Amino acid sequence: MSANQTEAFVVHLYDYSETSRIIQFLTAHRGKMSCIAKGVHRKNNPWSFSLDRLNRVEIFYTWKSTREVQTLTEVNLIDSYPELKRDIKKQVLASLILETAFSMTETEQKVLKTYTQVCKAFEHISNSGISSEHAVFLTCCHLWQILIHNGIEPQLHICVRCGKPLKEVRHFSFQGGVVCENCKSDKTLDSEEVRGLQLLQYLEDPLNIPYENKAFLSLFEKKILPFICSFITFHLRHPLKSYNVFQELNHITIQGVNHEKQN
Repeated sequence: MSANQTEAFVVHLYDYSETSRIIQFLTAHRGKMSCIAKGVHRKNNPWSFSLDRLNRVEIFYTWKSTREVQTLTEVNLIDSYPELKRDIKKQVLASLILETAFSMTETEQKVLKTYTQVCKAFEHISNSGISSEHAVFLTCCHLWQILIHNGIEPQLHICVRCGKPLKEVRHFSFQGGVVCENCKSDKTLDSEEVRGLQLLQYLEDPLNIPYENKAFLSLFEKKILPFICSFITFHLRHPLKSYNVFQELNHITIQGVNHEKQN
């Protein structure tokens, strides 16, 4: 048994007993990791605030390779992202990014690039000057980068089934990317979807995009984010819970707007 220290994001929390919880973390050097936080439910426990979902923390723990659940010995809060958590839409988008990164990670896997991408995403989205609409665009950018880090980003120039170079992109297979007219496809892309996906492929700094354009932001919320989440879901083989929450949130918002118009 050895003492260890690492930085981590709090992903899931499960009650284990009246006083303890099991915490699932995303870490840069050990991938997914589960730890027991003993006594965290006790009154005035200093860890109770730090061990909140979406928090970035420094953890100290004892490691034993034969255990699936390690033991926390100390927790220090790095960032609780208060600006992000004050906006429910931003909070759900951050959850979507973290859920995707966590789902694509194995235990005992070094995922420094993915972890760093999550850090950057949270920093961007939690900026008070970023609107929730702009946060959707940024979420698309960071999800695309997470796909790249995991080697499964969609191919947009060569048919993924026969290898034929494509001058025009129209058909898409969720197995890997665009396909030619002679190969089986899952979806036909419209010109806006093609434009949005190609932008993500070549974009170096998402903060340099002029995000005041409402039509541009609407494209990413209505078409590109659903497309990326469908692609991720196909490869994970299970739905993204955070995206389902995002859809429900949008549905409630639309209902509220329609109700106000009727009145």
